[in-house]
Amino acid sequence: MNEASAWRIELARSIAGVYAQHPQICMAALGGSAARGLADAYSDMDIAIYWHTLDHDWLAAPPLQAVGGRRFTFRTLFEGQIVVEQYTLGAVKFDVAHFALSWLDQSVAAVLEQGSLDDEKQEVLDGFLTAIPFYGIHEYEAWRTRIAAYPNTLGEAMVRRHLVFYPQWVLEQHGLARGDLLSFYSTLCDMMRNLLGVLAGLNHLYMSMEKPKRSADMLRRMPIQPANVAERFDALLAGDRAAAPAALAALINETIGLVEQHMPNVDTSRARQMQQFVVQAVEYAPPLANTPTRPPVPTTSAK
Repeated sequence: MNEASAWRIELARSIAGVYAQHPQICMAALGGSAARGLADAYSDMDIAIYWHTLDHDWLAAPPLQAVGGRRFTFRTLFEGQIVVEQYTLGAVKFDVAHFALSWLDQSVAAVLEQGSLDDEKQEVLDGFLTAIPFYGIHEYEAWRTRIAAYPNTLGEAMVRRHLVFYPQWVLEQHGLARGDLLSFYSTLCDMMRNLLGVLAGLNHLYMSMEKPKRSADMLRRMPIQPANVAERFDALLAGDRAAAPAALAALINETIGLVEQHMPNVDTSRARQMQQFVVQAVEYAPPLANTPTRPPVPTTSAK
């Protein structure tokens, strides 16, 4: 736990106390980088408040104005089941997300029972597991136990969705050889995102692929991974561009091997075939074999 996280946790505890005075609030917690002990000078705070029944009228007047908070965002989402506030307090920015308990229950059921890979639900469930609860701790732990029971079928679905990788020559030929760096880095990041998705499924971790923040921390939480994967990820983006395609291909092949080892029910044959597919540079048009002779076009006599 670093110093930047420690004072944010205590500040968040005080802020959550303002909301906890409302009788309909059942749980309050701090998520994000501060809860994981990873905050820095640029980190905001992510506070989650869970309600039996959301009191929209009470929230309409900024509840934190009395303690010096200046609200600059107030939005209602999902037909009133979620309310999002954003504040500044001095130079500190913090987000307060309010969830109806019924929405949380529906979301947990959708993921655990129906196999939903919805990014927003994945983000909420991962945040729930890693957050620091301030109020309703007993109830929070009961929910945490339920959410932590990550089903094997969900992991397999996550792996199948992200087991899509271009072969090495795409980066080399379509990106580097053409000097198209936007295409190069866009493709590279897409493949790295899919690697994260496969590894998240293998390790039964909820993950929003729409917002893959703090990927190094996520990778450190994964016991099943290629060797030194966090350092290799950094090298792909910050190292020698010419070395990146081969380095990425090695990571992809190692990750496919982990799928074959730990999830034998997942078919990796298509992913293997794609990695072996090769396209060569072509300078001349190839000859056509057995070109059919076209029949003469009949002519019509003029009348």
